[in-house]
Amino acid sequence: MEDFFLQMNFKKRLLYYLSGFTIGLLLVFSILGIRGCEWLPKTRIINAINSSQLYISKADLENIKCNQATNAVFNLLSYGEIDFSKSDTKNKLKKYFIKSNKLSAVVEINFSDSTSKIQNIKGLPKCKIVKNNSFIPFYRTNEMMLSILKKLPTKFEDSYNCSLNHYKLDSTFSNKILSKGKIIFNHSLPKRKPNPLFIAELKIDSSLFYVLIQQGEKRIRFKKLIKNNNASKDFLNSFLFSKNETLPCN
Repeated sequence: MEDFFLQMNFKKRLLYYLSGFTIGLLLVFSILGIRGCEWLPKTRIINAINSSQLYISKADLENIKCNQATNAVFNLLSYGEIDFSKSDTKNKLKKYFIKSNKLSAVVEINFSDSTSKIQNIKGLPKCKIVKNNSFIPFYRTNEMMLSILKKLPTKFEDSYNCSLNHYKLDSTFSNKILSKGKIIFNHSLPKRKPNPLFIAELKIDSSLFYVLIQQGEKRIRFKKLIKNNNASKDFLNSFLFSKNETLPCN
């Protein structure tokens, strides 16, 4: 074998090497798939930002809403390019400059508590708003979150099916939740690891229904359902964290 390589000229040896290298890459990709890309610096940072709880100043949030640009900002955070030359990664709080087309922002991420602050948003027209630099949670739009949930296969737990029968709701109710429901973000756990939890509200005639949905990596689970026309904060917290004691089937 050694004599065989010595007799080959450089061009043939290079071709031989590249052929083996290509086969090796194909084998690695077939085993790891897309997950192999998760180790790239940009991908790891983007994933860290999107899995953290996002915060934004009230002034920036009002300007985003004024421009109806919530989806555009989330697309920036998910698919934008990180310019490391304009980023500051030397301190404990890392600041990454992200840009996509005309829109850009600086995201400050704290890896110790999994929170990120969106700052210096540029590329949006300035609306007349009152300046307020206090930071508040930043969530996807209701439509965007429902769209993400709808793409996943669904599974219905026994407690949910029992309540569905108790209230005499048909099979279309679950589809209505994912198309016309309202996610109550301030009583949900969208950044829970693993498996985020969402409370969705749907009004049918004069009745308000609440559904607890668990988002997994491969599917969503409809965990429980209850009707309550006077849902308080305490009720919603109890519905989110308790088991099934308050459900009509128990």
